[in-house]
Amino acid sequence: MAADDGHHDYDSAETGLVSAHSDHPEEPGNAPGGALPGDSPGAARNAQSDALPDAESGDVAEHHRLLLEHLPSAYSLHEMLWDEQGHPRDYRFLDINPAFEVMTGLAREQVVGRTLLEVLPGIERKWVDIYGQVVSTGQSVSFEHRDELLGRHWDVRAWRAGPNMFAVVFSDATRCRAMEDELRRSSAMQRAMLRNIPFDFWARDTSGRVVMQSDISVALWGDLTGSPDSERDVPEATRAGWAGINTRVLAGETVRHEHEAQLPDGTWRVFSSMVTPIRPIREDTADGLLGILGINIDITEQRAAEQALRRSEERFRSLIENALNLPVQGYDRERRVFFWNAASERLYGFTRQEAMGRRLEDLIIPADMADAVLHDVAHWVETGIAPRAGELRLHHKDGSPVAVYSSHVALQGPGGEPEMYCIDVDLNDLRRAELALRESEQRFRTLVANLPGVVYRCEAAPPWRALFVSDQVEQLTGHPAADYQQGGLALEHIIHPDDRAGVVADMEVTTDPDGHFSLEYRVLHEDGTQRAVMEQGRRVHDEAGREFLDGVILDVTPLRQALSDLAAARDFLDAVMEAMPSALAGVGPDGLVIHWNRAAEEASGLSRDAARGRPAAEVLCRLVGAAPHVHEAVARRQAARFEGLPRVAGGRVRHLDVMLFPLSAQDAAPGVPGAVIVRVDDVTERTRLADMLVQTEKMLSVGGLAGGMAHELNNPLGAVLQGVQNIMRRLDPNLAANAQAARDTGVSLTAMRAYMEARRISEMLEGIRDAGARAADIIATMLEFTRPGQGRRTTARAHALAERALALAGSDYDLRRQYDFRKLHVVRDFATNDDSLTCVPTEIEQVLLNLFKNAAHAMAEKSYPAGQAPSLRVATRREGDEVVIVVEDNGPGMEPDVRRRVFEPFFTTKPPGVGTGLGLAVSYFIVVRTHGGSIVCDGVPGAGARFTVRLPTRQAVDS
Repeated sequence: MAADDGHHDYDSAETGLVSAHSDHPEEPGNAPGGALPGDSPGAARNAQSDALPDAESGDVAEHHRLLLEHLPSAYSLHEMLWDEQGHPRDYRFLDINPAFEVMTGLAREQVVGRTLLEVLPGIERKWVDIYGQVVSTGQSVSFEHRDELLGRHWDVRAWRAGPNMFAVVFSDATRCRAMEDELRRSSAMQRAMLRNIPFDFWARDTSGRVVMQSDISVALWGDLTGSPDSERDVPEATRAGWAGINTRVLAGETVRHEHEAQLPDGTWRVFSSMVTPIRPIREDTADGLLGILGINIDITEQRAAEQALRRSEERFRSLIENALNLPVQGYDRERRVFFWNAASERLYGFTRQEAMGRRLEDLIIPADMADAVLHDVAHWVETGIAPRAGELRLHHKDGSPVAVYSSHVALQGPGGEPEMYCIDVDLNDLRRAELALRESEQRFRTLVANLPGVVYRCEAAPPWRALFVSDQVEQLTGHPAADYQQGGLALEHIIHPDDRAGVVADMEVTTDPDGHFSLEYRVLHEDGTQRAVMEQGRRVHDEAGREFLDGVILDVTPLRQALSDLAAARDFLDAVMEAMPSALAGVGPDGLVIHWNRAAEEASGLSRDAARGRPAAEVLCRLVGAAPHVHEAVARRQAARFEGLPRVAGGRVRHLDVMLFPLSAQDAAPGVPGAVIVRVDDVTERTRLADMLVQTEKMLSVGGLAGGMAHELNNPLGAVLQGVQNIMRRLDPNLAANAQAARDTGVSLTAMRAYMEARRISEMLEGIRDAGARAADIIATMLEFTRPGQGRRTTARAHALAERALALAGSDYDLRRQYDFRKLHVVRDFATNDDSLTCVPTEIEQVLLNLFKNAAHAMAEKSYPAGQAPSLRVATRREGDEVVIVVEDNGPGMEPDVRRRVFEPFFTTKPPGVGTGLGLAVSYFIVVRTHGGSIVCDGVPGAGARFTVRLPTRQAVDS
C-alpha cells in the first residue's frame, strides 16, 4: 500500500479513528497486528495538547476515548524503542481498547507500560522490524495475518501516530475467510453441475458468444467457447436457426419450440428446446439482460416412437373400425359417444352420425338399467377401474332387445382424460364370434410367426418372466420358446451378461409418458456366438390394472455388419484416394473445395486443412495455373478433359492432363449433390517421350531421304568441280601444254588472261569452285548424318570431353559471327565423383561443340540489361547408370514450337547462308543412335535454353 492511503502523520490519536477500517490480505505471524496496543488516552491527549485550546482539546479527546472504547476492532498505540545504532529493538504498549482485550485475551494491566518482548518473549523479530519501518518512513501498512495457534484470521493496519509512535488496528476476519472458501467450493460445484447436466445446455453473453456448455453440448456441437469462428463447423442452416431464436430471446422473449437440426457430423436430430433471457436476480439493480441460456433435449427417438405409435393406433383403429366384426363403442367421462364402429351400427341400428355425441343412456340403455349404469360410470371416473364384464340386455334403435356380453377397457385419452371402450359380443352369434376369434388368433399367430423378430409379453419388473414369447426366440438364443413361457428362463437370460446391468439401468430411467422404451444390447447364443439386437416395447396394463411389457426384439446383426463393412469400404476408398498418384480435388456445389488428397498437397504445396473450405478458383490455381477453360468448366460443373496443359513451375514448363467428373444426384454423398471431382496428372515425362519418339521416327525418315539425296547430288557435283578445276588448269600460262596449244592456234595466253581478269571470269570460276566445295561439305555432313559413327569407342571422363570442346570453341573465332567465344563467362559445374563413360570421344566432343557454338550465337543476338552479361553453364553428374551433361545459356531462349523442331535436319532459325540446320540433327543421331542415349531441350522463353544429354556409362569398348 502506498504511503498516501488516507492516514496522515498527525501528532494525536485521532489517526487511530481513521484507521479502524481494514480490508487487506492475509500474512502469517505469531500475533495480530504484530503485538498488542499500548499507551493511555491521557498520553494521547498530552500529545495533542499543544495543538488545541484546553476546552476544545478536552472535548475531542473525550470523543476519541469513547470511540476507541466502543470500536469493534482491536486498537493499540505504541512507542518505538531504538538501540544505539538507531535500529528498532522493541516497542512499548501505550494504550489498548476493550476490543483488544477481548480478541487477544490479554488484560490492559498486563500490557500497558510494558514492551512487546516483556509481554510475549517468544514473538518473532519481524514485528519490531515491520513497525520500525512504519515509524521511520511514515508509510502505513495493511495485511492479513493468520494466527496458527488460535486458528484465526486478522485484518491488520498500522500507521505512524506521532513522533516515535505508531498505532495498530486489527479485526477478526476468520468468518469472512470461511465464507469465501465456501463460496469458492460452491462455485466449483455449480460449474461441475452445469457441465454434467445430462442434456445440451449452453449460455451466450449479450454479444452472442458462447460462454458455457455442458459436456453433452460439446459432444454434439464441439467446443464453441473458443474463438469467434469456433462455430464454423456447425452447418449453416443450423446456425441460421440459432441466430433467429437468439435475436428473439435477446429482445426479452422466452422461446420454446421443437425443431430438427443438422449436427456437424451431418446427421439430423430432433430437439425440444427452450431458450430464455438471463436476467439479474435483483431487477431493481439490473441494467439489462446478462445473456441467454438454452436447453436442447434430444427427442429424436421419442418422436420416432410417437410416429410409430400413431401409425400403430391408426392401424388399430382401422382394424377395429373396418376389419373386426365386433361392436366397439367409446365413451368419455360424461358418457358421450366418441367412437362407434360399423359393427355397432349393425348391432344396435344407430348410424355413426346418429350416435356420435349422444349419451349412453339415451341410446341403448333401458330405463330400468340407467341408475346402475350411471353409478358404474361414476365409479370408473373416480377410480379408473372399468365396470366388470358381464351379460347385458340392451335395446335396439327399433326398441327390440339386444342380448350381449359386454366388456370394458379404461384408457387415458389425449390430455389424460379418461376414456372407456365397450366391446360387445352378440350372444346370438357367439358361436360365429368364437369361430371368428379362433381364426383371428390363428392369423395373429401366423403374423407373429412371420415377423422378423421375437414378440413377447412379460412381467414389468426384472427378471422379466415371460407370459408369451414367439418361436423366433429359439433362432436368436438357441432355447425354445417353451423354456421361457414355462418359467424355466426369464427374458433377462436373453441379454448378454455384460449388458444386463446397463439394460436394467436404462429401464429404470425410462420416462416416456406413454411407457415406450427402446434398448440396444447383445445376445449370447447357446452355441457361444453373439448377436446384436434392438428392442422396442411399451408398458401396458390389463383390465385389472396389472402392468406388463409388450415388445419385439429385432436381430440387427446383419445391419451392424453391413454398416461395419460400409465403414471399412469407405476407409478403403479413402486410402485409395490418398494413395493415388493423381492429384484429386473435390469442389462442392457452392464452389468451395471439400476434398484435397495427398498428391494434391504435394503438387500444390497447400495442406489439406488450408485448401478445404476455400473457393475453387483460388485453390485450383495452385494445381493447374491460370487455365481459364478449366476454371470455367469447374464453375459450370460439366465433364471435360484437357490434355497437355502447359504450366510453368519452378522455372520449368510442366504438362498436365486435367479431367473433370461431375457427380450426379445418385453418385453424390448426402448434402453435396452437384459436386465436381478434378483429377490432375503430370504428364511432362510422357509428353517428352512422345515428342522424342516422333522426333526419332522423323529423323529416321529424313535420314534415309538425306542419304539418298546426298548420293544422287554427289555425282553431278563431282563433275562440276572437276570441270571447273580443268578449266582453271587449261587457262594457267605456267603449264607447257597450255602454252603450246596457244602457239599452235595463234592465241596469246597473256592477252586471254588479261581479258578474263577484265571481265572477272576468273572470279566467277573461283565462285563456282567455292560454291561447289561448300555443297560438297554439306553432302559430306549429310552422309555422316545417315551413317553410324565409325570412331573407336573408349573410356573417357565427361568433364574432360567438355573441357576439350570448350577449348575448340574458343579457338573458332570468326568475324562474321559477331562474337568471341573466349570472352563468354563459362560456369563449370563438374561432378566431384566419377563421371566416366564409354563413348567415341571425338563424336561427343562434336556434339558439345555444336551446343557451345549455338549457345554463343544465340547469346550474341540478345541485348542484355545493365549489370547482366552472357553466361554459359556446363555441368556433369552421375545418375545411376547414366552420365548427364547439361549445357545451359541465358540467351533469348526458344518458343515451344521451335524446341519441338530443333533436332530436325535443315531446320534453323538463322538467316539464309548462315546455318544449314544439320548441326543439332547430327548431334541427335550421335547421342541417340550411336551411343544409345538421349538429348532434350527445355527452357523458358526469354530466359535461356537448356540442353540435357544423357549417355549410358557402360558400353562395349573397341579393341
